[in-house]
Amino acid sequence: MKQKIFSVLIGVASLPSFAVTVGGIDFNYLNGVLPTDTLSYSVKGKPLTNISNVGSQLPKDVLTNIYSMLPEGQYVNTAFVDSNLLSNIVIKDESELDETFVTATANVTSLNEGAGYRNKLGYSVFDADNPPQSIADISQHTIIFPNSSKPGEGEMLQGDRMELGLDLQPGQALGFFVIANGWGWAGSLGNIVNLGPWNTPFYSVPALNPEADEINEHNVVFYDAQNEFFVIGFDDQHRSQGDNDFNDLLFSVEVTPSYAVQGVNENGSVDSGTYQLLEQTDSSVTNTSYYPSQSGYATLAFEDKWPKMGDYDFNDVVIKYRMSQTFNNQNRMIELVIDYQLVATGAYFHNGFAIQIPDVDTSAVTFAVMTYNGEEISNNFLEATNKLNMKLLDDNSTFDEAYDVARELANTSCQFYRTMPSCIEPAMDFFKVTLTFDPSQTPSTVSLPPFNPYIYALDGQYHGPYGTRNWEAHLKQFSGSELFNNGLFG
Repeated sequence: MKQKIFSVLIGVASLPSFAVTVGGIDFNYLNGVLPTDTLSYSVKGKPLTNISNVGSQLPKDVLTNIYSMLPEGQYVNTAFVDSNLLSNIVIKDESELDETFVTATANVTSLNEGAGYRNKLGYSVFDADNPPQSIADISQHTIIFPNSSKPGEGEMLQGDRMELGLDLQPGQALGFFVIANGWGWAGSLGNIVNLGPWNTPFYSVPALNPEADEINEHNVVFYDAQNEFFVIGFDDQHRSQGDNDFNDLLFSVEVTPSYAVQGVNENGSVDSGTYQLLEQTDSSVTNTSYYPSQSGYATLAFEDKWPKMGDYDFNDVVIKYRMSQTFNNQNRMIELVIDYQLVATGAYFHNGFAIQIPDVDTSAVTFAVMTYNGEEISNNFLEATNKLNMKLLDDNSTFDEAYDVARELANTSCQFYRTMPSCIEPAMDFFKVTLTFDPSQTPSTVSLPPFNPYIYALDGQYHGPYGTRNWEAHLKQFSGSELFNNGLFG
C-alpha cells in the first residue's frame, strides 16, 4: 500500500452545462449534475444515483486472476503494455458487424484499488481511426467515480456499477482517464480538487500522457473470455517515479454485445494483437486467439535477392495465412494451428518458407503434423534448433518446396505462378500445421503472430551465389534464425 497523499483545494469554475473547469479541462459528470449536488454524491465522493452493486454476481476468483497477472509492487509485464495491443475499448467498423447491429452499450464496475491516492475515474469517446493527439482534442471528459477509494478514504465497494448511458457507434473508441489524487476532503462530494501531483490526468491513450514514448502507457486491458467483460488496470503515478504495477485502480467494462468490440468473436475467442486474455484459476478453462482474425487471412510477400539489389516486386514468394493459438488457464500456449497457402511465386531461385517462434523451445513440442489439402504429409518439419523453427515449404521428400509446387500448379503457358493477370489460375494448395505443447515448457507470454516468418535458400537447389540453407530473408523487425549466416551482413 502506498503512502496516503493529501492535496489542497484550488479554484473550480462551474459552467451552466453541468460541467466544471479544472486546469483548463472541462469535466462533465455521469450523473448529469454538478459535483456539489448532495443528493447525487456522498460526502466521500460516491455516486448515490444511477449506481447498483453486482458484487454477488462477479466471479469469485476475479481478483485472484487479476493479481496473478498484476502483482502488487511488481513492475508490469511489458508484454501487457505492448504497443501492438489495444489500450482502449474499440468498436468494430461497420463492415465487420452484421446488419442487425445498431449500437453498443457499456457499464463500468469497480473491482478494487491499491492506491495511496484518492483517484477519480472518467471516460471519453473518440474516433478510433483518429485518436486524440492532445488533451484539447478530447471533446468531453466525463467523471464516473469522483473518488474510487474503498472505505475509509472513500466508500466504493467491489461490484459498484454504473451504466455509461452510451450508444457506441461503429468505429468509435471508449477511452478512460484517471486523475491521481483528484478527490480531497477540502472539496468532498464529487469535486475535483486539482489535476494531481503531475497536473494532468493519466489516459488510456498513451500519446496524451506526459512521459517519453517508451514509458507513456498507464493502463492494461485484459479480456475475460469466460465472463465476457474487460478488466482494466491503471497506474496512477508518473512512470518514472512509481512502482509501475498497474493495479492502483481496477475496474471492469462490460460491452453489449461483446462481439461488437474489435478482436472479440461471437464464440468468445479473441483475435491476436487486440487484447491480452485474463488468466483463470479453473484449470479446465482454455482460450483461443486468432491472427489476423477468426475468418480472415494475412499475406506475406518476400523479395529473394538480398543482400544484392533486386527488382523489389515482392512476388518471389507470397503466402496467405491464418493462425490460431489455444492457451490454458494460465495463458500458456498449448496448441498452435497455422493454415497457409502459396498464392504466388515469381522467382527463379528455389526458396523455402519457414516460421520461427523465438521464445518457445523446440523441446516444448509434444506433437506436430502437416497436411496438404487435407491429407497428412509430414510430421518432420521442425528444424533441429533450440528455438522452435518450422519448415513450412521445403524440399523434404515428404512434401514439395515452393518452386516445384508452383511449377506443378502453374498453367504451362505461364513463366511463373500467379504473378501475371493472364496467369491467375485458382490457388489449390492448402497447407495446415498443428502443434501441441507441454505448457510447463512454454513461457507465460509468447511473442505475437506472425512470429518470425522468413524465406530461405534450399540446399542443393539454384539460388544464385547464396545456395545454402544459411541464407535467409526476414521481415525488417526480425533477425535470423540459429541457422542464419550472419556474415552476409558484411
